[in-house]
Amino acid sequence: MFLAMQEIRFSKWRYALVGGIILLVAYMVFMLSGLASGLQTGHTKAIRDWHADSVVLTQDANEVFGASQMTQGDLQRVSAGSKSAIGLYQGSASRANASNDKQNVSVFGSAAGSFTTPSVIRGSNYSKKYQVTISQNLADDGFAIGDRITVSNLAHTLTVTGIVPATTYSIVPVIYTSLDTWTELKYGGQPFASESDKPINAIAVRGTIRSLSNPTGKTKLQRLDMATFIDNIPGVSAEQLTFKGMIGLLIVITAAIVGMFMYVITLQKTAVFGVMKAQGIPTRFIARSIVAQAAILGLASVVLAFALAWLSSLALPSAMPFSADVGQWTVVGAALVLVTVVGGLFSVRTVSKVDPITAMGEE
Repeated sequence: MFLAMQEIRFSKWRYALVGGIILLVAYMVFMLSGLASGLQTGHTKAIRDWHADSVVLTQDANEVFGASQMTQGDLQRVSAGSKSAIGLYQGSASRANASNDKQNVSVFGSAAGSFTTPSVIRGSNYSKKYQVTISQNLADDGFAIGDRITVSNLAHTLTVTGIVPATTYSIVPVIYTSLDTWTELKYGGQPFASESDKPINAIAVRGTIRSLSNPTGKTKLQRLDMATFIDNIPGVSAEQLTFKGMIGLLIVITAAIVGMFMYVITLQKTAVFGVMKAQGIPTRFIARSIVAQAAILGLASVVLAFALAWLSSLALPSAMPFSADVGQWTVVGAALVLVTVVGGLFSVRTVSKVDPITAMGEE
């Protein structure tokens, strides 16, 4: 370690250059990781707010929430301790007196007081048809308790009765309302024979599903665990794979940069290593010094990049889907330090081949 630090002090600008490159790559990795986490949260937070253990969809929906179509009567086919029927609609909302100021929203229909409806932080939950609660991030855009709002082509205005904590689905704010209001919003004046014939998209379940019946002639249902359900939300898997691929590529690039840099430095110091070997200093001591240099560079650069990315996250606009997941950043940072050390190992073989007499003769 002493030799490694002395080398870095002696050639500080040379090592600062490669450290700066590692810092920039690490900073980019942390920012991409934050964007990936932010996008995933933006797509799925309203779903995660359910704290459900599984979700029931129709088999022909290909595990996609919005493509599932069942009826409220199908709720009786699911035997579970706690369950809630869910309807999903995606459209736009505006205040009745500002129809030109529209906001994209996701509307969830479910029974008031069910675990799929968040508790209000201000106002009260909806209790009648045409009443809604809105997420705090929609309230931040100018919507307020008591406002009358229009949603897409629904002829009847909706009254905001309360505000729930900020949440999103598909990167847009969420409105919660009753299943009756949701049904009219999505299907207009279409008549249904009974309440049990009215459509829903899914059934969220807490706890274990004791039984799931699929009688002949009925729409086939299937249970999905939450991880599978979330992965099949449109856009989630593709976005995460893209970001993970970019992060993985940058980590490989880091190893290549450090490997090439340390190799060049090693070649430039061949004569010095020859003298050290002639003095009886073992190869493993020199090799440890090279690896220590790589570790010091990697650790210092990653720590600085971590701090810089954290400060950058505080300056980003709230509209940007960014989430600073410290646990994930720690794992990514450790991977960067590890590949930096691996890059340094590329030069160890060169040191082991140095012949003292030849190296000193070249000097």
